[in-house]
Amino acid sequence: EDEGAEAIANVLQNTKLTTLNLSFNTIRNEGAEAIANVLPKTNLLRLDLGFNRISMRGVEAIANVLPMTNLVSLNLEHNRISIIGVEAIASVLPMTNLVSLSLAGNTIRDEGAEAIASVLPKTNLVSLDLGDNDIEDEGAEAIA
Repeated sequence: EDEGAEAIANVLQNTKLTTLNLSFNTIRNEGAEAIANVLPKTNLLRLDLGFNRISMRGVEAIANVLPMTNLVSLNLEHNRISIIGVEAIASVLPMTNLVSLSLAGNTIRDEGAEAIASVLPKTNLVSLDLGDNDIEDEGAEAIA
């Protein structure tokens, strides 16, 4: 669980890794926070944290450091991210190097889609996955 993520975080900054896939684990907020704390000191370009149990606190920790990282791809699909987490990501998105972002399978709904849409023209994104998020007409129109 989070002890494993914390152990990985402790050695991450001493590696040459550019890609890290930690999907399908049971990483929660504490693990996400540990990883976030070292992200700016790593060589990571791609981080996959999909299919975990990361919620508001964990995604906010990641969002807070995103502008200081080298990440170009971030996968947070199928976690427990709601509107507050998406707003945290949206607020820093224009200041990041991300070209690919997946938030599929969370509960961001129309409000989350609108938060992302409001900053989308100012980002470097070329790939955005918001599938399976209960986005209805209002959110879809904001993205379009």
